[in-house]
Amino acid sequence: MADMTNEQVLALIREKMSEKNAVIQEQQAQIDELESQLAALRERLAKAEQASSMRESLIEDIAKALD
Repeated sequence: MADMTNEQVLALIREKMSEKNAVIQEQQAQIDELESQLAALRERLAKAEQASSMRESLIEDIAKALD
């Protein structure tokens, strides 16, 4: 680097920054996808918990009806 001109150093810095920005953008896209998947899983879990609660209530109602 000692024998590089200021313009060459700046060009190298810009290139490295561009590479880093590309990596950051890719990682952000992965984070966004994972957050979307997590939200979908939370929604499915909530529905499963609701269904479980409804089943328990139905079982209790059936047990009362059989008594």
